[in-house]
Amino acid sequence: MPVQMCGHFAFTPVNNFVNIMFKGSFNSLRCLSNCVIFVVLIRFYIVLTNKIKGLERFYGAKGASGTRQQIINNIPSHKKMLIPFLGAGRVVLAMDTKAEIKANDLNKRVIKCWRKARKPRIKLYNLDFRELFFQLGDWIDADTMIYADPPYPLLTRKDTKRRYKNEMNQQDHIDLLEIATNSSAAIASWMISTYNNDLYSQMLQGWHTHTYVTTTRGSIAHESFYSNYPLPPKYLQDYSYIGDTNTIRQQNNRSVSA
Repeated sequence: MPVQMCGHFAFTPVNNFVNIMFKGSFNSLRCLSNCVIFVVLIRFYIVLTNKIKGLERFYGAKGASGTRQQIINNIPSHKKMLIPFLGAGRVVLAMDTKAEIKANDLNKRVIKCWRKARKPRIKLYNLDFRELFFQLGDWIDADTMIYADPPYPLLTRKDTKRRYKNEMNQQDHIDLLEIATNSSAAIASWMISTYNNDLYSQMLQGWHTHTYVTTTRGSIAHESFYSNYPLPPKYLQDYSYIGDTNTIRQQNNRSVSA
């Protein structure tokens, strides 16, 4: 989103604020102060709108503070993006990207909620992930980023209840990892989120991994993601969340504004 730092803005939810804060001529000090306030307001608005109605409490939604930022900070530059397990989509909603996006979920209710939300930049599918990769085989290429956040293996969770309408068994996970490593889709850049487990470690040998601390339903958890490209990437798709903590990210935003 282009921002003219001391002019007029077309960001509808904050137009009234901008008209007051940026009307007329300003000296450089006041302009800088207003710009910092505007950046903070934009960030606050993104946090408030980074949800799909009906999926606010979706299990495994990457909604904990710092979680989606850790992921976005390790997604490389790309022209296309494929999300085979969309769910609440908190990562893609938080990203500033002009990439062509295709997203899928086998849960019909999830897709219904997304269609009601009317996100025009995202093309939606309601398919088994195997069928999805079969249909999009010619579309996936070296400029494609695939972020897979499947239901984590049941035995890796503290709570082993079936939380998803469409859980995945051992063979489902094997099929996903086979697609990621031994199919035409392996040409893409892949990131797969999970809890540490032997199956992923064995089938994704040679991949890079990053583990971070997050919260899940009020308890501490160690989540990981695997990638078939070096971490961190040389070039990111979105630099908005650079920094390991919220405090560092805020400092970076102020530095960019300055």
